[in-house]
Order: sequence, then structure tokens, then C-alpha cells
Amino acid sequence: TKWFFYKCYETQSLVNIKNKHSITWDYIIYNSWVWNSKNIKRLLESLKEVNKKTSLTLVVLWNDATKDIEFREIVINLWLTQKVLFLWEIVDQDITQYYKQALFVIHPPIYDSFPFCLSEAINFSSNILSSDLVELKDIFKSNVNYFNALSKNDLITKMESFKQAKVDYSEILKNYDCQNFVNKLLKTI
Repeated sequence: TKWFFYKCYETQSLVNIKNKHSITWDYIIYNSWVWNSKNIKRLLESLKEVNKKTSLTLVVLWNDATKDIEFREIVINLWLTQKVLFLWEIVDQDITQYYKQALFVIHPPIYDSFPFCLSEAINFSSNILSSDLVELKDIFKSNVNYFNALSKNDLITKMESFKQAKVDYSEILKNYDCQNFVNKLLKTI
């Protein structure tokens, strides 16, 4: 049975996210859980290296991630407090703008069965930089940019050289739709 991405609806907010949070450079979004498989330490170490050449902010949007003490300690220990912005309880009307104005959404897990946390990214046509896991490649094919989840150097290279492109996830949203999931589940039962 296939899983599904939940539907997100665009809002009409015109808020400038960089101005709202005083971000003076490009930002990327992390919106996932924080357990070991999510590769947080490698992501933050890579961000530190990237920021030696350019300026890039990591915006953490997942409520549980923003509350995670270990995550915050790694940020402090790597001297990244000026480069990582923890946000929680985002106003619903602004969520579309967070994704549309981001350089990309980063999804760095070491293993993952289905990336539910990318629902907003694909609904709002955000660029995605993701681990090159077989499961993720099977879903996204060539629609996202990939890096080796176990290689900090590959992640650094991909983050430094990232170029935004117009993306179309409509086929993915159609294939991984809630109704398709329910129909296949009922057929299985």
C-alpha cells in the first residue's frame, strides 16, 4: 500500500520572511523529526562549512525539533546560533511564504520509509535537497536534488552549488494522494 502526502492549501499572505525574521541571506528549511536517523549532526556540520564560503541560514519549522535540547546543544557547540533559526507555531496564513521564499528544503535522513514531512514542500513547489535513498528516489525520481546521506563532503558540495529550478510535483501529488491510499488499502483488506 502506498502512503500519501497530505494536501496543503496556499494562503494569500504577502509577508516577506527574511524581513520578518531579520535574515540577511538565503535560508533553507528543515521540517522533520530529530532522532538519530535524521542526520542532524552531519547537516549542522555541513552548514558550518558552507558558511565559511557563503551565508546560509537554516530555519527549523518542526515544533518537536525546535524543542529538542540535543539539537539546540549541537547548534551551540558548533557556534551556529546566528545561522540556525528555531521557529514554532508558525501562523497558518504565512506557511506558504516560508516555503516559496526558501532556497530549498533539506531532507537529510540516513533512512526513511516515507517523507510525510515534505508534504508542504511539494504542495508549495519548493526545491528539495534530499538524501539519495532508494525509497525517496522511487517517489521523487529526478524531481529533487540528491546527496549521499553518509558523506558530509557531498552534502557541502550540493548545498554550495545549489541552483533553484522550477519544479512540478503534480504527478507525485496525484500518485501519492489520500484517495489513492484509501482505495488501495480497501483493496488490500
